[in-house]
Amino acid sequence: MAVSTSARKRPTEALAQALCGLMAGAADPLGRACIGLASHHARHPLLEVEVAQLYDDMPAWLHMKAAAEPCEDDVASLDQRQARALLESLQQIEPALAHYLFRAACGWVPCPHEPAIVSWLSARREQFASVLGRDLACASKKVLQLGDPGIRSREDWSVAIDASGATDQDITVGRYAEVRAVYGTPAYASIFNPAERRNVHLGLDLGVPAGTPVHAPLEGMVHSFADNDVAGDYGPTIILEHRPDSLVAPFYTLYGHLHRPSLDNLAQRQPIARGQRIGWIGDSHENGGWPPHLHFQIMTDMLGLSGNFYGVGEVSKLALWKSICPDPNLILGMSP
Repeated sequence: MAVSTSARKRPTEALAQALCGLMAGAADPLGRACIGLASHHARHPLLEVEVAQLYDDMPAWLHMKAAAEPCEDDVASLDQRQARALLESLQQIEPALAHYLFRAACGWVPCPHEPAIVSWLSARREQFASVLGRDLACASKKVLQLGDPGIRSREDWSVAIDASGATDQDITVGRYAEVRAVYGTPAYASIFNPAERRNVHLGLDLGVPAGTPVHAPLEGMVHSFADNDVAGDYGPTIILEHRPDSLVAPFYTLYGHLHRPSLDNLAQRQPIARGQRIGWIGDSHENGGWPPHLHFQIMTDMLGLSGNFYGVGEVSKLALWKSICPDPNLILGMSP
C-alpha cells in the first residue's frame, strides 16, 4: 500500500487516509484496515503512540471528503458518497475498539492495560470472596453445553438445565468464550460487520435459584447500574470499578440478570467492601427472560459505556474481546 510522504501531512495522517481508501465499501471496514495496517507495519514499523493516533485522524478527513470533490493529490480517492457512508459506519464504533484492533494488527496486546490487570488478578486468586457466598471451586456443578447448535432460544437453555439433572444445590455453568447459537437474532448483529453476529460469550454464567444473594468478590465502588429491561438483555445490572493502587488503570466487574430490588439505594462511586452483598439473582420475568443465573464478567476498559456492556462478541474479533474481557475465572477460581 503506497503512502504519501508529503510534508504537508504527518505520517500517521497520510496512513489514516490511505486506510480510509481501503475501508471504503468493505463489509467490515476496520477488518480491511487492519490487513492494510499489518502490511504497512511489517515494512515500516510504527510506534505505539503513532498507532494510537491513527483512528483520531480519520473522522476529520472523512468529513472534509464528504463535503468536497476529490483532489489530484489525495492519498485515497473517495467520492462524497463513499466518504459519508464510511463516516456513518465508523461513528457506530467506540474509538478505543478501533485503537485496540489496530494494536492487534501490529502484533501487540489489543488492550494495553490487560497484561498488568491479569497479572494482578492471578497473583491474588486466593484472596477473593465468592460471588455466591460459597466455595465455587468445591461446589457441585453441572456444566451446560450451551454451544450446542440446537440451543437456539432461552427456552432451549431451560431444557438443557433440566437435561443436566441439576438440583437447587448444584450450580449450572455456562462457559466463557463459548460460541452460542442462542445469540443469532438481529439484536446481536456485529458492530463491525452487519452480516456477522456477536455470538461468543464474554462472561461466565452461574445458574442458581432466583433470590440467591450475590456478593462483591473484592473491594471497589459502584461504577454504574441500570435495568436493561429488554428481552434477551441483562435486566438489572450492576458494574463495579476496582482501582488497586499498584495498577495504572482500573478494571471492572459486571453482574447481570439480577433481581430488580438489587438496584435500590445504589449510587455511583458508592464504596463496596469485599464480600458485601450487592444484590440477588433475578427470576425470568425481570432478568431479560433467561433462566435464573448470574452473568459475571471482567472488563479492562468500559469503552465509555455505563450500566451495560457487551456480553458477547464476534468470532472474528475474539482476540480483541478476550483482551477487553479476560477469563472470569481469574476471580471466580473455577475451571469447569
